[in-house]
Amino acid sequence: MLFRSQADRSREVFDQVNGTIARWTAGVLFIAVIAGSTIGISAWILGVPFALALALLVGLLDVIPLIGATIGSTIAVLVALTHSLTAGIVMLVLAVGYQFIENHVIQPIVMRKSVDVSPFIVLVSVLVGAALLGIVGALLAIPVAGSVQVVLRKVLESRRSRMAAERELVGDAGGGG
Repeated sequence: MLFRSQADRSREVFDQVNGTIARWTAGVLFIAVIAGSTIGISAWILGVPFALALALLVGLLDVIPLIGATIGSTIAVLVALTHSLTAGIVMLVLAVGYQFIENHVIQPIVMRKSVDVSPFIVLVSVLVGAALLGIVGALLAIPVAGSVQVVLRKVLESRRSRMAAERELVGDAGGGG
């Protein structure tokens, strides 16, 4: 059983972790919509067949960290090549350009605002998660890193306040004479 103060603190940490995971999910979905829309609209403008299906596929695959968007874009380029060499080359240039912008601008901004985890921690957590559990580990890495960060912040905050209270008690006891 938990004491009332511990239960309240645990509930607060639980709520913050849930918020972190919800914001991460919203961020990932937002980025996936941008990726799918970019490839889909590009394919439609180029006259590539199945533009809507390609948009949905790229958006769905973009949810997989690090490799999903690359796999989706590769499929879109291959389908564009079946339409024409020009469409394939243009789609390749657009896909590579979008990947660069997503990796260096969109992803860091969205993840920093949604999960508040540094890009370095995101990269390390995804690599470790992928090494341990494959695609599932890569998918779960960022929300787990965000959750661990929330718990560590709370533990450190509690420890700092306890240490400050102890210093205050020692200071009051020593200074009263």
